[in-house]
Amino acid sequence: SGWTPAAATINSAPTVTSSDATSITTTAATLNGNITSTGGANATQHGFAYGTDSNLSTVIATTTGGAFTGTGAFTSASARNISGLTCATTYYLRPYATNSAGTGYGTTIFFATSACLSSAKAITAFNFASPAVTGVVNEGAKTVALTVPYGTTVTALTPTITITGSLISPVSDLAPNFTNPVTYTVTAADSSPQAYIGTVTVANAAPVLVTSDST
Repeated sequence: SGWTPAAATINSAPTVTSSDATSITTTAATLNGNITSTGGANATQHGFAYGTDSNLSTVIATTTGGAFTGTGAFTSASARNISGLTCATTYYLRPYATNSAGTGYGTTIFFATSACLSSAKAITAFNFASPAVTGVVNEGAKTVALTVPYGTTVTALTPTITITGSLISPVSDLAPNFTNPVTYTVTAADSSPQAYIGTVTVANAAPVLVTSDST
């Protein structure tokens, strides 16, 4: 009987599927992909191409997660975790896996980064209730000036402060020592800070009118 040689094994590129991005923030996201078939040979490289071009003809970067054995979801942090993104922006991504036979790609999908956080940070009002004094806010100079009546104790003044932003330090309703200028820092939603200098001046005593009786 004749000898029949064994059929040669012909490998193919891996089969890759795409999954929605997760852990999306204003500047970062976690990408997800899956190898559903090795094509007969384990992947020597895998990762994602991503960018703002819907066709990915131009990409921002291509991540690499190294070799991948068998099938399953991508697990490499270096392949999946991306940062340095722009807020409120649509990004397109496509997973890939490469073996000795070629490269397989998942479908191109997209996600949008979270809305941009506001950079607004300003003191819009700064007042004392007792004594009743309204501060003058100089936005250009980033200063607040108040003049209190003669005899006011400047270590016991409690301001009421109105801001645009997330928080102010020292907090409103705290009585700092206004003997010297006090720095107030307003922090925006995007965590950027802005300092203001608060200065309290005590008014001079009213002059004493001295009269004399004429004889």
